[in-house]
Amino acid sequence: MTTATANLLHREPRISKKGRGALLICLVFVLSTDVAYRISLGGLLVHPYLLLAPLVVILGNYRLFSFANKITQPLFLFLGFFTIAQVINGSPTEPVKVASSVFTLLFFYQAVRTRNDLEWISVGLILVAIYVAFVAVQLSQSENLNRLDGANALEGLGNKNAQSLFTLPGFFFCVFFIEQALTKRRRILILLYGAALGLISLGILYSANRSGYIGAILIVLSLVVRGGFSVRNLILSGLILVVGGYLALTYTEDIIEHKLEQTTEGYSSDQKRQDLIVQGLLLGLENPVFGLGHDGLHEALPDRIEKSYRAKQLDTHNTFAYILGSSGLLTFMFFVAYLYRSFYLPRLSKKYNGPYAKEYRSAVYMARVYLVLFLVRCQFTREILYSPTFLAGMGLVLSQWYYYFNLIRRNLKSPS
Repeated sequence: MTTATANLLHREPRISKKGRGALLICLVFVLSTDVAYRISLGGLLVHPYLLLAPLVVILGNYRLFSFANKITQPLFLFLGFFTIAQVINGSPTEPVKVASSVFTLLFFYQAVRTRNDLEWISVGLILVAIYVAFVAVQLSQSENLNRLDGANALEGLGNKNAQSLFTLPGFFFCVFFIEQALTKRRRILILLYGAALGLISLGILYSANRSGYIGAILIVLSLVVRGGFSVRNLILSGLILVVGGYLALTYTEDIIEHKLEQTTEGYSSDQKRQDLIVQGLLLGLENPVFGLGHDGLHEALPDRIEKSYRAKQLDTHNTFAYILGSSGLLTFMFFVAYLYRSFYLPRLSKKYNGPYAKEYRSAVYMARVYLVLFLVRCQFTREILYSPTFLAGMGLVLSQWYYYFNLIRRNLKSPS
């Protein structure tokens, strides 16, 4: 390790000023789960954190446009063309919602400034997931709720897909931090993260959201791949699956059986969703310049489906079909380019084993798992475009990568 790097790490606080600001915003996400705390502006229910975040940006000296250009360029181009397409097609509120999401991404891109920032900030996302899970568990005990339909902690604000977007980031970080705590033999953290993971798992199970189940299983299996099928990670992932199975059979057996029956015997809603995705993509290809706009796409879908839905508007329930159908081919291409560049981050040479090589490779892996999780969730909902917690998590994992990227770059440039 060079002298410059050693001095830099010696001066690092446990959590940076920007890290504290990001943790505060994460905690404020809890207010986004209740309609009573949303702020009505111009027909939109605005997240409370969007009023606080600009103040944090000013006080924390954030430079929102200084992040890696290769990642942000297609992101800004996507937002620009999406805005033009929606305004031309008479849907001016959609760009405001997506711009808020881009702001959230850029804010959390800047969050990690010390080795401990990611874990501290993620505690906020874990607490939000715990809160949502606790509300879902409470709702599941209500006599007025049909358990088989699932408990929605965001009733009146979003569907069960939106609810899983609030819980999966917390689940993701719990799993990865348990693995890290095992490596460092930090027993108290293992117990705390394990308890949090159990409660969040219950919330996901009670939601009766199959895409949420898929996301949780994907996260656990990523441990096996990360460790190269090491004995420790196999045991850890197996233990998480066993505990999850126990919780499922003990508390939600009827829900799981119902969902399995729907999936294996055929579920009319699944066919409807496939039809909506296909027609959404086709409408985009038929209108490749600016698409049909948010409202235009949803109004055109019922006429393209053979079966009668008796509805004036239908949702694609798919992010890619929505972007292509509502905004056109060029907007769609910039969105894909952003995801591609976020996934294929610069890799270290296999010969490099200098300071923080292991941490850098771990950060790249976390970012890639999260991007895969994002892609999976995109197949089931377009709500992911507006989810503050899910986009905050994406910003965090990329910010961690950028932190170690800069550390290694400084180390290579500094004299020994």
